[in-house]
Amino acid sequence: MRAVLLVLALTMSGSSALAEGEAERVKKAYESFDSSKMCREGRNCDRGLREAAGIDVLPHGPYDPVKMFNPRAGMPNPDPEWITGWDSLPAGDGYNDSEKTFKLMAAAAVQKEARRGCLQGFKEKIYPQFLAADERLGKAIDAALAQSGEHDRLAGLLALRASPEAKSLEGARFRLEREIASRLTTPGARAAWQFERLAMGDKGAQLRPTLDIDSEANAYCADRLASLREPGVRPPFTKEERDAARKALADASTYQAPEAPAREPQSINDYGDYKAPFLGRGGLSVTAVTASKKGQTVTAEWRKEEQMVLGCKQTKERVVFENGKAQYDKNCTYGVRTVISVLTLTLADLPSGGLKKGDELRVYFEVKDFKAKTAKPSAKREIVTQSFAGEGALIAEVKRAGAKVFSLAP
Repeated sequence: MRAVLLVLALTMSGSSALAEGEAERVKKAYESFDSSKMCREGRNCDRGLREAAGIDVLPHGPYDPVKMFNPRAGMPNPDPEWITGWDSLPAGDGYNDSEKTFKLMAAAAVQKEARRGCLQGFKEKIYPQFLAADERLGKAIDAALAQSGEHDRLAGLLALRASPEAKSLEGARFRLEREIASRLTTPGARAAWQFERLAMGDKGAQLRPTLDIDSEANAYCADRLASLREPGVRPPFTKEERDAARKALADASTYQAPEAPAREPQSINDYGDYKAPFLGRGGLSVTAVTASKKGQTVTAEWRKEEQMVLGCKQTKERVVFENGKAQYDKNCTYGVRTVISVLTLTLADLPSGGLKKGDELRVYFEVKDFKAKTAKPSAKREIVTQSFAGEGALIAEVKRAGAKVFSLAP
């Protein structure tokens, strides 16, 4: 009897020692998990983990013909943070039960590796690219701001939107848009911002500066790994971590777009009953440029001739239909009306090429004073002169002899 007990004790002791050795090997294999070596085409990672730990499949009973060391029964949870479903795993040493444990451990190792690899790759490769692009665009912004006139500075900044470094809405692009917005303070400038389609629209809410390396890495990887999910395993980024990463980005998005004008600018290239003050726009030809204490006074005008009705007499011969009714046609006499819109602006600066008589302008401004007078050189001729005194102007385009010499739009 004592001999039997001694053999049993030795057997149990040997089994325990064997289990301890297997547990240590499994733990080391889990901690050193490498999907490039342990997974086959992204699959069978559990088998690779088991083989790396040297766990053999042994003969067993008739209904479960093989058995295998089951970490669930032979060791504590090696990684409670990532293997969250450990306690619900079966503890049997049959192949099926053991395989479930190795699958869950492998799934946790894959998720953990995905997080580690993404963060490391971002910090080593992508973030330095962010900083390099920010530096290049930052130098270009500095060069644009170094130009002498405000028109040229604004045009230079807007042209940078087309640069490769400005494709992203983060980093130096945030600074670029803030520099642009800070220069759109006059009514004419804000009108040009809207009417020339220079506004950022919904994209403005996405503008933000480059954050510190950890915040950027967390935001980048939390977004790209969000779809990785496995039951019983911690995801690469928890919901709390993803929410925190999004909040960090949202808190950094402090871009304020220029205030849009309450109404669209009214064209002065027309004959109308204007009432100052109002926001205006026009395409006019420069007639004079003179220096003044406040800068340059520019006078420009626009002309057109149109037919005007002088009088009509109803006939008794022709019948026409108007508004669904038959009525006699009219014989009318016509004259010619010449409409001249004259705009006077004082600008603090002009585009670098200046302005010359005959230049064609597209300009936005606020009309502070409007006057109109009519002259009738003859019974069939009328000349209407509309005079507009504008301020807060921004020139959007200048053409000279048909060629564009200045433009705000890139």
